Amino acid sequence: MPDAVEGCIVSNELLDSMPVHRVRIDDGEMREVFVDWDGKQFREELQESSTAEIGRYFERIGLLPGEVCTSEVNLAALDWMARARQALRSGFVLTFDYGYEAPELYAPWRKEGTLLCFYKHNPSNDPYARIGRQDMTSHIDFTSLKQAGEAAGLKTVGLVSQSDFLTNLGIGEALPARSDELSMEERVARRRAVTELIDPAGLGRIKVLVQAKGIHVSHLSGLGVSD
Repeated sequence: MPDAVEGCIVSNELLDSMPVHRVRIDDGEMREVFVDWDGKQFREELQESSTAEIGRYFERIGLLPGEVCTSEVNLAALDWMARARQALRSGFVLTFDYGYEAPELYAPWRKEGTLLCFYKHNPSNDPYARIGRQDMTSHIDFTSLKQAGEAAGLKTVGLVSQSDFLTNLGIGEALPARSDELSMEERVARRRAVTELIDPAGLGRIKVLVQAKGIHVSHLSGLGVSD
């Protein structure tokens, strides 16, 4: 993170790639999922939490995952937000990422959490396959991310979907008003790009968290709101 930023700190699908702690609730008790090696394969063990920060994390949001649910806790994302605030003198922190607010992320019906692996664009829920050759990701808890920013001195301005954010900013203007302004290939390419970015079933469901420091926010077109 650079020092003395004046302007915007933008992250795009950065925080959901950070390492996470995994926890499980059994009989109302929270245990952390640890990984062991038995000489032939990896296996999971439930033990006491490796850090008290996990318990404090859930205390701050005022809830726990549901019974027999396995969930992720991204403490690294909160540390990153604190560093972003320290680096920012004035301006905005814009966070684009997959995720939900805490009540939805830790809903009782979400039994297996959101940890996913991708190998050559094919999804998997097995983090112990293809070690070192597949990407791993988990969804962001935007409630905790907002709290971390506010505790560090940032003001939460808004949280919207990427679809709404780009639509409010006028992404449709990338499409030509007249059919003779661009070639057929360019028109098709632009329409495809716009559609992919705002599709609510795809990239459009990415969330955009806007936080500010040292700046008066009177109107932000991307959020579609004004103060």
